[in-house]
Amino acid sequence: MTARILFTSFVLFSFIFSGMAEECLAESGELSRTDVSAELEQVKSNIISLIQNNNFAEARAQTRNLIADFNAHPDLAWELYWIAREFEWRLELEDANNIYQQIIQNHPDSSYASRAKLGIARVEVMSLILYYNCDLAKEALDKLVADFAGHPDLPETIYWLAERHRWAREYEQAKNLYQQIIQDHPDSTWANRAKLGFSRAQALSLINSGNSNQLEEAVDKLIVDFNDHPDLPETLYWIAQECEWMIKLKDANSIYQRVIDCCPETPWADKARLGVSRVNVGDVIEQGDLTAAEPAVDELIVDFNNHPDMPWALYWIAKRYEGQNEFEKAKQLYNQIIEQYPDSEYPELIEIDIPALDIRSLVRSGQHTEALTALDKLIADFNDNPYLPRALFMMGEDYYKQAFQYESQQAEAKELFLTAVAIWERIITNLPLSSIT
Repeated sequence: MTARILFTSFVLFSFIFSGMAEECLAESGELSRTDVSAELEQVKSNIISLIQNNNFAEARAQTRNLIADFNAHPDLAWELYWIAREFEWRLELEDANNIYQQIIQNHPDSSYASRAKLGIARVEVMSLILYYNCDLAKEALDKLVADFAGHPDLPETIYWLAERHRWAREYEQAKNLYQQIIQDHPDSTWANRAKLGFSRAQALSLINSGNSNQLEEAVDKLIVDFNDHPDLPETLYWIAQECEWMIKLKDANSIYQRVIDCCPETPWADKARLGVSRVNVGDVIEQGDLTAAEPAVDELIVDFNNHPDMPWALYWIAKRYEGQNEFEKAKQLYNQIIEQYPDSEYPELIEIDIPALDIRSLVRSGQHTEALTALDKLIADFNDNPYLPRALFMMGEDYYKQAFQYESQQAEAKELFLTAVAIWERIITNLPLSSIT
């Protein structure tokens, strides 16, 4: 859902071996430095792939092996730095912080030691943003800016912290940081990106306010002001995505159409075409026309069968069924995703969604004893699943909402409210810290 940083690898060091050294290496059968560098780069790439596929435990293990196997290699600090950045990007902040610390301790004379120090400060701010501690985040950011005033990576750091505020839907904080880059670093490449970021955050803030007319005006202005900006199609696409998640489907449809009209040859237009079909199906479901929804889903699958975003499209539609309490229809789509797209990121997410839906069905039908027993089993079975906090939070929401149906029966309402509190307290006290906490 997000823009991705593209990092290009390049070689930092080159060594010239004497004829005698080459002869010794050949006799000993040792790898040449070029071969070692290629092997190191391959191991790094494998670790980053593991992180991108959420296989964090294996990524940590392979990182430890990489440090042991290439401990004396002059490029190790470089490779570790980008592994840390990938952990950071995936919000595995403790892992990123640990690697940055290793770079500082073991490679203090490397140029990456300075970047690692900035990385540690950035992770601290990011962590505070992630847990919505805005006041402390601002204090930590002010200190970061003061401590690294002349650092060449400072504009980029401020930009990505602004993006984190945006993803947390803290649009005013994001806009302030974009403005800071524009004012303090006007000649950096990040200033141009920050100008677009500011306009994007302005549009996103209007989505939450529900003012479609102002949103349309903001999008029109954004298109005029950044007509030649290479990131415009992607920016419009993600604004439409936010409209989708906020169930402002007509606005989403309109903005997807703008992507198709203004940037027809870009990959984002192709994604927007699926977006139009997806929100049309979602609109049918939201209106409660379930008879028309099923053939609409079938048509979407036929039209976009090979589209790389199909797992996401089906998952989003399943969530619309959930919103209408059509749990069986949601489960059918979840199972279809698992069967047809086993290598996508969604099966891990769905494996907890399906039993969670069964529990929510019990809650909705008033079978609270059975629901709480099943809840205990869910926690035991999925204790290590990163999506467990979210699943529990939604169950607490179900109890909370159902309590309002018992306004005339205070004892029953109180019991349901207390059950919601008990579920949320389990997230706070028993599960690892997360944004759900």
